[in-house]
Amino acid sequence: MRSKRKPRILLLMGRHTPWDEALLGIAAYAAKHTRWVLDVASPTPTVVNNALQERTWDGVIGHMNSWETYQNIAAWAGPAVNCSGDLPIEKMPEMAHTATDNDGLGRMVARYFIDRKFRSFAFLGSENHHNSLQRERGFIDELAQAGLECAVLRLEEPPEFGPLPLSNADLEILDWMKALPQPTALLAFNDLFAFRVSQLCFEADIRVPEHLAIMGVHNDRLVCHLSHPPLSSVEYLGQREGWEAARLLDRLLKREISPGTVVELPVSHIVTRHSTDLLAIDDPALAKALKLIASRAAEGITVDDVARSAGMNRRALERHFQSLLGRSPGMEIQRVRIDRVKQLLASGNAPMGEIAERCGFCDARWMSVVFRKAEGCTPSDYRQKYGLQGK
Repeated sequence: MRSKRKPRILLLMGRHTPWDEALLGIAAYAAKHTRWVLDVASPTPTVVNNALQERTWDGVIGHMNSWETYQNIAAWAGPAVNCSGDLPIEKMPEMAHTATDNDGLGRMVARYFIDRKFRSFAFLGSENHHNSLQRERGFIDELAQAGLECAVLRLEEPPEFGPLPLSNADLEILDWMKALPQPTALLAFNDLFAFRVSQLCFEADIRVPEHLAIMGVHNDRLVCHLSHPPLSSVEYLGQREGWEAARLLDRLLKREISPGTVVELPVSHIVTRHSTDLLAIDDPALAKALKLIASRAAEGITVDDVARSAGMNRRALERHFQSLLGRSPGMEIQRVRIDRVKQLLASGNAPMGEIAERCGFCDARWMSVVFRKAEGCTPSDYRQKYGLQGK
């Protein structure tokens, strides 16, 4: 008796770190739930057209990064899932979609910068990418709610990822950055935009983060650590997105859902590195206290430890924090610990007891109590929402 033919699935994704993560998520889902045979090709229109003609495919998961690529997939007329926000998904009803909450992403970064007492803000984005425009809108709207304004530069062509000499886009970015007040907090469309900004800052003697604090998106670890200084970035749920895209395609193939179905993925967390490690207040004692908390909160430090480091008594430290930050040193220690818990929950499957120990809590039960009070959900619920789904 002949075995049933294994479905062939074409993955149209470029090979760079964010999409590598999505590919890992797709592979994880396929290994656990399907008998798919997977193949990978670039999402460029010519490659897509050739790949679709060369072999019979049962389904496609793709990065629809141009209208021509989308039109080729739509003309193919098979089960397809788009996991790119470059184009408006409402204009692509023939396929299912994963979608990042880009508005929420922009708002989260705005709150992050506001919390660090910045008063000047900027957004560097793309004129031609829908997800860039959504991030920009969320960033600006959240700032506006706090009575703050934002300078915006949208590029028609992305900046080059590579060595100088300067391109026309680079010169445009440089002129724009030089006119920004100091310090300014900048959100870039993605890590490649942020990386180019950091290169240009070095070229123009703009100090990061003292003059310009830079935030990217995707948390491409290679790009972030190649930058000088290393870039802060929004963690993108790459493996989770791949898992959800594969699950959507599986359900399309089983006819459990219809084309046009959208799964929106929440924003996870911000990974702080040196490019935004700045409190926009000229207060050396407070800056020293915050740096100690950021580096050692998970080691179980106390408010008394922080006060000694800052060279003041506990009561003076409490007044200092409340006056300048609107929260106590104890609240700041807890906030840093909870942020670390969130990162570990979203990025792996470590046991709760291990996470509690690594984040400065006495045990998993107390961590759960504190976490639930801060986030409105249990650590397990948070992992279910933001982590790689293993069902």
